[in-house]
Amino acid sequence: MRSKEGWLNALRLLLLCAAAVMVAVGISRGEVAMVLKKAINLCLECIGLG
Repeated sequence: MRSKEGWLNALRLLLLCAAAVMVAVGISRGEVAMVLKKAINLCLECIGLG
């Protein structure tokens, strides 16, 4: 059982690192502003102001 837990922990760590890298790439490409703009437009359309 210990080796199975070790593999799961290693997989979790790998996925966490991959997610952090993808977030960093998205930030460096300027996608934060695009996502925020889309979120604002969606919210304004839902409440009928846009």
